[in-house]
Amino acid sequence: MTEDSVHLSKRGQPIRLHSGERLRWEEVPEGSRLLYAPQPLAPLPDLRLATQKAIEAPLGCEPLGAQLSPGMKVTIVFDDISVPLPPFADPDPRQVIVETLIETLAEKGVTDVDLIAATGLRRKMTPGELRRMLGTAVFDSFYPDRLHCHDAEDADGNQYLGKTDEGEVVELNRRAVTSDLLISVSIAFSAMDGGHKSIQTGLMTYRSARFHHNVECLMASGSYMDPARSSFHEVLERMGEVTTRNLNVFTVEVTLNTRTLPSWLSFLEKREEDYSLVDSLRLQLTRAGSRLLPASLAGRFWGSIRSGYGVTSVQAGRIKEVQEAIVGISTGSRRSR
Repeated sequence: MTEDSVHLSKRGQPIRLHSGERLRWEEVPEGSRLLYAPQPLAPLPDLRLATQKAIEAPLGCEPLGAQLSPGMKVTIVFDDISVPLPPFADPDPRQVIVETLIETLAEKGVTDVDLIAATGLRRKMTPGELRRMLGTAVFDSFYPDRLHCHDAEDADGNQYLGKTDEGEVVELNRRAVTSDLLISVSIAFSAMDGGHKSIQTGLMTYRSARFHHNVECLMASGSYMDPARSSFHEVLERMGEVTTRNLNVFTVEVTLNTRTLPSWLSFLEKREEDYSLVDSLRLQLTRAGSRLLPASLAGRFWGSIRSGYGVTSVQAGRIKEVQEAIVGISTGSRRSR
């Protein structure tokens, strides 16, 4: 959050407030602190090219191509539809990244490739959701035999890897942990994301989840968004060390800008004092429409919105180095690529 993101309300100045599926236009006490998202950074002009550069010059390891050879067993795991919110507009960045990875694997003669949605303990994605996320070409080539969702309840589909020094059980998707190479594709949607979290929560079973998704662990965390003060992340770090001792992991992670909404709803991301006459008219029309619609239809409207998020950087390589780079980018201490 930058200084430009914090403003004090003025006397008689109404502000918009989201109230469920409705919008309110209310005055708040003078001098109230109003927090606005920073202005969106420009997205990468060519995500495919940026991905190629990242996997050819990764952090902390050899280029991806140098790690591949015919006959290898490779699994690509990707974040499910729980991130981001609202969902991406087409094409989803995961489609571009996965397509680029598949092309690289094919060039190196790797044919034993599975794609797994990292659903963790959440519901499985539907075929339609998988098609929309990864694109028709990938879906038709891999589904259903080689494109599927993690199943935390499948006893035969998961494998025990070991325990941390604190006794936490590490049990993950069997296909992933028996691969010669596991490639993780993840979205750094918030400071809580990234690092070992994608694999340890996306491919886990309840035997592992109970050590970090519990009241004691979560309440002991000073901040979920600051890994250094998070008991939650400490557990994931210990589990990740067990995983990386047993498995070769290559990660591809992207950061996003703050353009949450599509352009036609961009007035909802502006400061009220910057509104033009058109912005004010749009706000009032949206307020009126949301009041008139039944709650079910209003919820359906907001749920149908696709975000305007743009990818601002792609990092690839070993988990630790990639996470450090992502944190550096978010704090402005490292240039994106």
